[in-house]
Amino acid sequence: MVKIEKKKIIVAAVVVLLGLVVAGVGWWYWPKELVKIDASGTIEAIEVEVSSKVPGNVVKMHVSEGDMVSEEAIVAEIDKAELSTMYNQALAVEKQARANLELAKKTYERAETLYRGDYASRQALDQAKAAVDAARAGYWQAQAAVKLAEIRLNDSKIKAPVYGHIIVKAVEEGELVSPGSPIVTIADLSTVYIMVYVTEIEAGRINIGNDAYVSVDSYPGEKFKGRVTFISKLAEFTPKTIQTKKERVNLVFAVKVEVPNPELKLKPGLPADAVIKL
Repeated sequence: MVKIEKKKIIVAAVVVLLGLVVAGVGWWYWPKELVKIDASGTIEAIEVEVSSKVPGNVVKMHVSEGDMVSEEAIVAEIDKAELSTMYNQALAVEKQARANLELAKKTYERAETLYRGDYASRQALDQAKAAVDAARAGYWQAQAAVKLAEIRLNDSKIKAPVYGHIIVKAVEEGELVSPGSPIVTIADLSTVYIMVYVTEIEAGRINIGNDAYVSVDSYPGEKFKGRVTFISKLAEFTPKTIQTKKERVNLVFAVKVEVPNPELKLKPGLPADAVIKL
């Protein structure tokens, strides 16, 4: 009887032990709720390409790559000799148009006086009135030409449309540029972002405003705190170097993480890793 009882105890212990092993294995392989998502991407910044609006030779470059510029700061100047001539011509035309309008007004006033005294016909009065209208239209057109010439003259000074850092200097002094030619590229590095791509399941668990931590190889051990500001609602094919056919059919969702960059440590183009907290 004692031996039978010992066997029962041993069997029971083995069963319990096997149960614990199975439970442990099941716990290890059972899908767990995600608490974070790891992804990789490249540091990017909002960039603005500044172009010339007028043709001419670059007579002065006020900036170099790496310089910080404020909004409306002059970054380059185009030779304005021809533009100044055009502006002066427009002023001369406006002056003549104004004189023509004044003369037409006086002629109309005389015609009106003669018409009231029955010394001029209605037709003569109407012709004088039409001359005033034509002269006024000519004067307005001349004024518009002056305004346009003034704008083009001012455009010879190329200004920064935004605050930021010069990351590309496309021309040098003495180069000939045409309208649309890029002069510099400005990036606002005070806040950068990384666009990462996650699976459908991961995208469903991410919310706008989730904290994220970004790291780059340039600063090992340092993490830059950011937050999720955009989650794409449309899936797209994996935007990476494809290794296998299976990967080519994977659909992912873009997630944008913005990161404050007050010390300007994060530079556009740096490979980066992001950990999104859920």
